[in-house]
Order: sequence, then structure tokens, then C-alpha cells
Amino acid sequence: MSRTRLPVALLSIAALGGCSATSQYRPRIIAKHELSLAYADGVQIYAGREMLTEAPRFSGLADYVHCVPRAVEHAEDAESAGQAATGLAVAGIVLGAGSLGGLSGLAFVEEDPGKAYAIFGTGIAVALVGMTMALVSRANKNQANGHAVDALNYYNDAVGSRGKRCP
Repeated sequence: MSRTRLPVALLSIAALGGCSATSQYRPRIIAKHELSLAYADGVQIYAGREMLTEAPRFSGLADYVHCVPRAVEHAEDAESAGQAATGLAVAGIVLGAGSLGGLSGLAFVEEDPGKAYAIFGTGIAVALVGMTMALVSRANKNQANGHAVDALNYYNDAVGSRGKRCP
């Protein structure tokens, strides 16, 4: 590996490892129905002082912002991407755990090496599919977060920051 590729590879691995953070600040002045963000092991959206929804699914966001068309578009996209992220994460975990069955190929190494390597190879393939699903899940989660923030901003610009709410 070249000298320039190694730092890039290490940074990529660190980025995929994820980050952990918590926002400690809660706005002091907020309109009654204005939406605000918090972060505690995931994005949370508050309506006034009460939690409305949280990542990755953002359930109920589209219903809350229903009178602002651009906000609804982004809220629906957030909900859709969040549901996809959840499904892909679960499937990735199941496949990751199931890939351990490939280790049973070790029992056949002495008797039938071809069979042993086929079972072991299948386990590796299943693990790779599970990892791919987990990575796609993470991308969907990031997409859901972005759309949720956009929905929040469109809603607040139109009505929320004025203390109003969709009828």
C-alpha cells in the first residue's frame, strides 16, 4: 500500500466505526410549536419541550409538518430511509450471526476438504453480504437524518418559529 493510501484507508476505517456524541444544550427560548434538535445516541426532534420523534424512523414527523409541502416531502423521505435503515440493519445482523455457521466446515477438513472449503466459503460470502447490508443501512440512516433536519427547517421557516402549528 502506498504512503498516501494508508492514512486514507485508516481514516475511512475510523469513519465507518462511527461516532458517539451527545448534545447538552437545549434552547431556552423556543416557540410553542417550533421544532428543535437534540442528539443523544441518535437524532431527536422536539416540538416545543416534548420529544416528537427520533432517528432512525422519524415516525410522525410527516403528520406534524403536514401543512408545509416541502417539509412533508423531506419528512416522508426521512421516514422511508429510516425504515430501510432499520430493516437492512436487522438483516445484516442476522446474516452476520448466520455466517458463523460457515465455521462448521472445519469439521470436514480431514474427511472432505472440498466440502469443508465450500461451507467455509459460504460463511464468508454470507458475512460479506451482511456487512454490505450494514453499510447500506448506515448510509440510509445518514440520509434519514439529513431529510429530517431539512423537514424541521422548512417547517420552522414557514410556521414553527412564529409559534404557530399546522391546523
